Amino acid sequence: MTKIQHSWLTMCLAVLACLDRFAALWNTQAALLRRRNELGEKLDLIKAITEQQQRDRTGITVDKDRMAGLLVDGMLAVAGPLRALAADRTDADLRQRSVVSRTSLLRLRQNLLEERANSLYALAVQNQAILIAEYGLTLEILGSLETRRVAFKVLVTAPRSNMVERTRLTELLDKELRSCTEVLKEFFDPIVAGVAVEKPDFAREYRLARALVKPAVRRKKAKGETKAEAKAKTGKQASKRSNGTAGASTAEATNSGATTESARATSADPANTAGSEANGAHRVALPN
Repeated sequence: MTKIQHSWLTMCLAVLACLDRFAALWNTQAALLRRRNELGEKLDLIKAITEQQQRDRTGITVDKDRMAGLLVDGMLAVAGPLRALAADRTDADLRQRSVVSRTSLLRLRQNLLEERANSLYALAVQNQAILIAEYGLTLEILGSLETRRVAFKVLVTAPRSNMVERTRLTELLDKELRSCTEVLKEFFDPIVAGVAVEKPDFAREYRLARALVKPAVRRKKAKGETKAEAKAKTGKQASKRSNGTAGASTAEATNSGATTESARATSADPANTAGSEANGAHRVALPN
């Protein structure tokens, strides 16, 4: 997971926690409850993938049963439209390949579960146009199954193997995070803005959670610029900043020294001291 992906995930989790804290304000509205659950499911998947990516570096053991459950959920979401299509077409082969249950899938060995997921995904892609047009399948559901099956495949392979799939998983993770932010942008943001006057505490907490803290990034090299040139330019900029700071400190020290010498000269001259005291007394005596 990249730094910006981590920032996105942190923001989405903070928003979900905010929604749950103020659940009494919205949990009676079916649309809000459905969207909140949708966001929660997406974040569960993202967290599982994140733990999986950290496995080799930190030794975290990922719960394979948990990942299998997420994969089965994605398979069932695709199997429903496929079964409906098979019934309308009276297609016995399609029906046999798409009839699945959660219990039967969870009983499969890991390699067989992966094969079944790949088969359902291929069927959905093959009939994608009609499934989306007439049977309620969406690109989001299909993309979610793709993410889950790739994540499961990476999980059950040996550590540090299958690097192509791991790279692809990072790309899919980015897609899932963008999907979460789209749910916030298109659905929750307008709703919270609409109730800001009526429910100010909820709106304030939501806005604080919604803030995305972007990590610092290194300077990108210009087009046609070599890595050595970019590094040298970055070093020069740092040197300029350092010299500027040193120059400012030197000037400040010089001014401070001049002020000190002036003060010493004034205190050494009785006439100046007396004049200052007289002027001070005169200013005090002036009317306001």
